[in-house]
This record gives sequence, C-alpha cells and structure tokens, in this order.
Amino acid sequence: MSKPDTWMPLYVGDYLRDTTRLTTEQHGAYLLLIMDYWTNGPLPDDDSALAQVTRLQPVAWKRNRAAIARLFHIADGEWHHKRIDEELHRAQQFIAKQKANGSKGGRPKKNPDNKPDESQKKPMGSDGDIPGHNPDESPSPSPSPNPLGNVVDDSTVVSAADDERPRHPAKGDPFPMTLEWQPSQHFPEICRQAGMAGAEEDQAAIAEFRTYWLSRDAAATQHEWDHKLLTNLQRVRIRAKADAAAAKANDAAPKAPSRDAGRMAASTTSLEAALSGGTRNRNGGHDGRVIEANAATRMD
Repeated sequence: MSKPDTWMPLYVGDYLRDTTRLTTEQHGAYLLLIMDYWTNGPLPDDDSALAQVTRLQPVAWKRNRAAIARLFHIADGEWHHKRIDEELHRAQQFIAKQKANGSKGGRPKKNPDNKPDESQKKPMGSDGDIPGHNPDESPSPSPSPNPLGNVVDDSTVVSAADDERPRHPAKGDPFPMTLEWQPSQHFPEICRQAGMAGAEEDQAAIAEFRTYWLSRDAAATQHEWDHKLLTNLQRVRIRAKADAAAAKANDAAPKAPSRDAGRMAASTTSLEAALSGGTRNRNGGHDGRVIEANAATRMD
C-alpha cells in the first residue's frame, strides 16, 4: 500500500493542548520526530538516532528526552505514537479508495444504467400508493411555482440565501478545494482557542488560501480544511510581526557615516593640524622664523 508521505494532517488545537509544557526547543524536536514517524514509521529507541532526527547535539537531546518521550509509547525498542498511527491508517484507506476508483474510470456513478428506481416507476401520490385512497375526494392542490424557480409545497420555504449558500460534503468526506469554499461556522471559535481571535475576518488571506489549494491535487474534510487555514493564518501573522520588528530595529539602529563624510572629516583634521603647526613650535612657543622677523623689525 502506498504511503502518504507527501502530506500530514496537523490539528493545531489538539497539538497545542498536548504540548503546553514543551519549551521552544522541545517543540522543534517533537515536530521533527512526528514528521519522521509519518514518513518512516515507528522511531528506534536509540538516543543517537533520535538526536540525529531532531538535529540536536547528544547532550541537548538527553536533556530534553524525558519531556518528549511522554508523548510517545515506548515498547519493543521502538517509539510508537497512537494518534499518528490512526491518521496513517485513515490516509492509507483514502489512498486505496482513490486508486480503486481510478482503476474503474473515476468515482462510481450512483445509477450507472440510468434506470429509474422504484420511486420513479409510479408518480408519487398515485391511487395505488396510498392505502384507503378515496378517488371521489378532491385532490390536493398542486404545488405552486416559487418566484425563485423552485417548486415547493405549502410546508416548505426555500429562501434565496438557502438556495445560494455553498453546500459542502458531509463532515467526514474529503473533497477538493472549490471557489465557493468557506470556513465552517465553528472556525471563529477554533481561532479563538488557538489565540488567533479575529483571524477569520481576514478575507484576503482566506481568498489567497483558496487560490493556493485550487491549484493542488488534494482533498480534505471540512474539519481538515479549517485547520489548514488556521495554520496558514498563523504563519501570516508571525511573518507580519517579524517584518514589523525588523523594520523597527532598522529605524532604531545608528546610521553609520558614509565614506565621503569620513574622507571630508579626515581632510579637515589634516588642514587644521597643518595650520596650527605653522604658528606654534613643539614646546608651545612661537616659531623661530616669526621671532627673527620681529627682532629685525625692531632693529630697523
């Protein structure tokens, strides 16, 4: 069976709940471990191998091992992760189903022979379908046409908002991204729990997210699309904060003098030194030539 090594679901809310006691260094090590697990399976219970996977020095890995090990189940010389095993099994089943459908020429049609089902053989409400039907009774009024073009009976009301609202597949069914996709009604609460309150209002980022995934051959459930969007919005916010901090630091840094300004300052210093040297000797007295000139003047 093919391995889903090109993508891995990451449920941000669940991840943050399970890793509240990890340091920044331990977060990075744990993410690298579960990514390697997703690709290669259970991890070996070997400190040298685990340190290599986490990109940590052996001393640093041994210092952080206990905090990370509690998130795994260690047995038979391997580190196992229950949640990843479940997600791997689910992903493998999805891939197998997609391959089976592809070998049959796509998803199976609901009615391949285009035959009417039992409900279509007789008009609904015909005399033979209703026990105790009295043919002498007046028939029920026919459904009246709706201004929107939908035929409804007196007990059903179809509004324009309901008719135009995008319809998503069932919660557990994966589906590709569409132009009409929107986050679920629970998405604002998901953002709030992840410390991203108000992020659901960033329509520009949501539109960019849709555009990105429209060009990818990927399918996910509504729940998974919500969490993919949350991860993307978190990256956008982190990038914006980093850019703002860099700009602030750049404005606060002292400006180094330019090369031309340095040359001008050096020339000015040299000129001042030359002028002062012609009027004062090394001992602080007047230059000898000036004294002689003054003496000659008095003698005349």
